[in-house]
Amino acid sequence: MVVEPLGSPAAVLIRALEPLTGIDAMFERRGQAARSPHALCSGPAKLCRALGIDGDLNGHRLDSEPLRLLDDRTPPPTSPRITARIGLSRGADRPWRWCVPDNTHVSP
Repeated sequence: MVVEPLGSPAAVLIRALEPLTGIDAMFERRGQAARSPHALCSGPAKLCRALGIDGDLNGHRLDSEPLRLLDDRTPPPTSPRITARIGLSRGADRPWRWCVPDNTHVSP
């Protein structure tokens, strides 16, 4: 999801999600690597494999098929957990990671 004007390199990296529907198809795509719904999409690579996202979707608009982001009208947490991004050396002190506190689907 691009968050800056066209031509400005900026994006949001979705590192994990809590699967609500299509779980059987996600397990099929992940194979034996996924042992529980909590581990199914708990990291960017796992999430992409579970959703069938590959390089063919590079540049794809997220408001059209075959992959769309939909607003489920669930309000965001009033107090999200804010941490530094994982694996960064430059900018590691910046709070660039937000997640739902105590959600078991968040990548460690």
